[in-house]
Amino acid sequence: MRLSWAVLAVGLFGSTAAMADGLECQANILYGDNTTVLDAATGTSVTIVPEPYLPTTGIYGSYDFNLGGSGYVAPPAPYVPPAQPYVPPAEPYVPPVVPYTPPPAPPAQPGTSTFLDGTMWRLQSVNGRPVVATATLNFGGDGRFDGRAACNAYNGQVGVFDDFAIDFAVGLVTRAACAQLDEEQAFFAALDAATDFRPGREGDTLALLDATGATVATFLRDGDVPGQAGASIVGMWTVAGVLIDGVLETDSGFGAPSFTFMEGGEFTANLGCNSAFGTYTQSGSSLTFGTVGITARACLVPAPFEGPISQHLRNIRMVQAIGGGLSLRDANGVELIRLTR
Repeated sequence: MRLSWAVLAVGLFGSTAAMADGLECQANILYGDNTTVLDAATGTSVTIVPEPYLPTTGIYGSYDFNLGGSGYVAPPAPYVPPAQPYVPPAEPYVPPVVPYTPPPAPPAQPGTSTFLDGTMWRLQSVNGRPVVATATLNFGGDGRFDGRAACNAYNGQVGVFDDFAIDFAVGLVTRAACAQLDEEQAFFAALDAATDFRPGREGDTLALLDATGATVATFLRDGDVPGQAGASIVGMWTVAGVLIDGVLETDSGFGAPSFTFMEGGEFTANLGCNSAFGTYTQSGSSLTFGTVGITARACLVPAPFEGPISQHLRNIRMVQAIGGGLSLRDANGVELIRLTR
């Protein structure tokens, strides 16, 4: 029995000595009070000296001891990718070129216009009402205007622009009184309210509009259209207006009166009910009618222009071209009959 213990002690001692290089362990092998055992291999006595700990070696961390499945396993080292050398791009970086865009230009201001320069007009209505007294409006070529209202002469400064804007500033006005003074004041108020103008398609009419777009005054052309002074009267014409009680009326009722002037100085006319015929003489802007004959039939359809035309023919002394038409006037330049194609 003692021999077996001795062999076991020697085996344990050898195993412990082998483990001393890699493990921290304690070798307290005591057999009662006997601390000496016999080494069976050599036959020598071995004294067991208890030590609290055996020294550890620096190789410990490189060993993997699986002691019953609970040994320490060193974690794998983290992956470090190999460094890649910097390779510059084949083409150097060029920043994109952004073209300069200038800010939008402010809206163009309307320029002045010479559209109305040198034109003369006769007032036809104010705020939709026909006027009774004759009133005129004339545009000079220097930003000035003048004319005669129902009672007084007037003048002032005017701005006419190429976007059909207009701005009147009435200056001097005479101080005469007359029966149509209210009509005159309404005309001046229309000039003050006017912000825009609209010429007619043929250039023979003119309308003034206020800021709301409402028509505040209308006019008919008074005087020659530039380049058309003394135009020939020969041809067929439709009566577009006749002076009746001081107003150039344009409503001829049923049917439209007309004139036909021949080359030889003769004319024929349809007055609306009856017919007229006779002779005329034109020399430049001068125009007179000779003997005139008029039929005397009775008509059931009213012809409001017939009587006034018959009376005006004997008083006509001049002809003026006005924007696609003709104006037949008396010796004082008052328009009596207007003709259009």
